[in-house]
Order: sequence, then C-alpha cells, then structure tokens
Amino acid sequence: GGMRRRLGLAQTMLGDPDVILMDEPTAGLDPEQRDRFAGAFERAAETALVVFTTHISADVVNLAQEVVVLSEGRLQFVGTVDELASRGPDPAAPVSSESVDAGYIAVLRGDRSDPGDG
Repeated sequence: GGMRRRLGLAQTMLGDPDVILMDEPTAGLDPEQRDRFAGAFERAAETALVVFTTHISADVVNLAQEVVVLSEGRLQFVGTVDELASRGPDPAAPVSSESVDAGYIAVLRGDRSDPGDG
C-alpha cells in the first residue's frame, strides 16, 4: 500500500502540478510507511499546494499547515492546526492528535465558536 501511494504521488509530481488533491493518502499504511509518505508529501508541498482529506488526526498534526472543517456541506472552521487544537476543552494543551480531535469535536458541536467561523 505504501509503495503504491508513494508511486502515485511521484507520478503526480511528474507533471509539475500547481495543486495536488489527495483523499485519505495514508489510510491503511503502517507507521513506517506513513513516515516515508510524510517525507514525499513534504517534498511535494515545496512546489505545489497540497490539499488532502483525512480522518487521521496524526496526519493533521504532522502534515497540515491549515485546516478546513466541513460538516454537512457547510464550512465550520478555517485556521491553523494550533487554532483547531485550542478549540477543545483545554486550550492550553499541547498540539497532539488528542487535542486536534477534541478541537474538531468542539467545532462540530459548536462549542467555543468564534464569530468569524462558518
């Protein structure tokens, strides 16, 4: 799985794209494959805008610079990973998969919403 995903990313990069869209790029990869894919992802992001969907909060923490949360076709949040993590019940918690998950849940519930969101 990991080799196929890296090969797919390499094939995409051959065309020197300005934008790369990926859907769940690390789903099904083991930790070593995910780490290797992260390196390829970072290299791709040096020359292109990379947009990806994921349900894996570790990918958000490790790969994302900006986060967009959509729910039922509506924009619920736009901001940095740190801003999303701070939306959880402990705004001072260090950014981690757990704090990103908590922020995501808070956004979906409408907790601590800012006037500029959604």
